[in-house]
Parts: sequence; structure tokens; C-alpha cells
Amino acid sequence: MNLFGTDALINHFTLLFAAAFALGGLVFRKSIANDMLDMRFSFIGCLVASMLTFIILDVMFDNLKILVVGGLLAWLAGGFGLGPVLWDGEASE
Repeated sequence: MNLFGTDALINHFTLLFAAAFALGGLVFRKSIANDMLDMRFSFIGCLVASMLTFIILDVMFDNLKILVVGGLLAWLAGGFGLGPVLWDGEASE
């Protein structure tokens, strides 16, 4: 099975969304989750959950809306769900 490349499981489109989810996770954890909401938000949890969901939905469906919404829902669930469990839930100043 071809994993990386234009016709592979992980293509340039998937990597672009992975970068957006990662950057959004870092900014969201510091500025919103920790400072405004005073909650723990796991960066590792949000990134792993969103990318696994994105890749699985990409194989199953060929609709961009389903991919993005499913990835964002998994991003929130993984971030807030694993925030108290993992040790990466708080960002320092």
C-alpha cells in the first residue's frame, strides 16, 4: 500500500489539514482553553483524534464538508477529553 504521495493514503491535502489542526490546537490551548475557559486541552489528543478521523473519513467519503466537520468534532473531543488525562493539557505563559 502506498502511504505517501499524490495517490496515497496521506497526500498533500491531508498534510495541509494536519498543519491547520496542529496550529489551531496550539493557539486554542493557550489563548482560549487555558486562559479564557480555565480548562485543560490536550494538544496530542486533539491532533491524533482529528487526523485519524480525517484519514478514515477521507477513505470512506469524498466530501470535503464531512471531512472537515468530522475532523473538527474529533479535534474538540480529543482535546477536551484527554486534557485531564495527559500531561500536556496546560500551556505556560
